[in-house]
Amino acid sequence: MPMSVRGTLERPPAALSVTRRLASVGRRAGSAARAGFSLIEMMVVLIIIGIAASMLTLSAFPDRNQGLRQEAQRLVELFKLAQIEARTDGRRIEWQFDAEGYRFMRVQRSAAPTPDRVRHQVLLPDFFEQDPLLRPRRWQTALIRIDGSAMAFTAEWLLPPAQIVLHGDEAQLTIVRDAAGHYEIH
Repeated sequence: MPMSVRGTLERPPAALSVTRRLASVGRRAGSAARAGFSLIEMMVVLIIIGIAASMLTLSAFPDRNQGLRQEAQRLVELFKLAQIEARTDGRRIEWQFDAEGYRFMRVQRSAAPTPDRVRHQVLLPDFFEQDPLLRPRRWQTALIRIDGSAMAFTAEWLLPPAQIVLHGDEAQLTIVRDAAGHYEIH
């Protein structure tokens, strides 16, 4: 082999070109094997796209019955509160409703009757105007109709069972009260 000026061996030009060609072929083969995506990578991307699409669908098209369900849950909580208030206060509370909204009503206490006021004693209704929880409210959702009657809450521990059906645009929910005062939404 020829020696260079520095005293090292030089490769012949033909050997150098073969080595370079082999190295370049090896690089191309390795990069071609790594150029695509693996099956696992593709599956992960598809799962992420699927989750994002489902979240977008749920936020773009919310459940139409959700408002009706929230209204029913709100009524159940207010019914429980009215029952506690009636047991604590000892006066009957009625739940009244119409197409615009609903309210709770009880008869106000008056001063102790005297002999001259016994016949003319007028008891005015209390609609809980100043109460932050039992105040009159408007319906939060568009209700088509309500089946049932006004519910009464008394100091008694056993109550007559009651049922109220809330009808919305496409669905209906039933609030059921058993004799022990437990509520269920169906």
